[in-house]
Amino acid sequence: MIVAVHYTYAPAAPLAEIRPSHREYLSGLAADGVIVASGPLPESNGALLIVSADSPATALRILEGDPFYQHNCIAERTAEEWRPVIGVLAP
Repeated sequence: MIVAVHYTYAPAAPLAEIRPSHREYLSGLAADGVIVASGPLPESNGALLIVSADSPATALRILEGDPFYQHNCIAERTAEEWRPVIGVLAP
């Protein structure tokens, strides 16, 4: 299942300080095939992560290891199944 996870960053979060370890963690998940893609959403002060997981709840559990999550940089997270029908992720 493909899961779209949306992060909204906390206003005073030390993102620049923690970003290297955050990217290292996500890069490891990408190497394992768990993270399909991820990147910032600059206009909304957040990020979108495309995750391969059994369920949205599993995707969120996996991302509990993210240093941004562990250092309270994320004010809100949402996850929902995403069914791409066009493009490289479409079946």
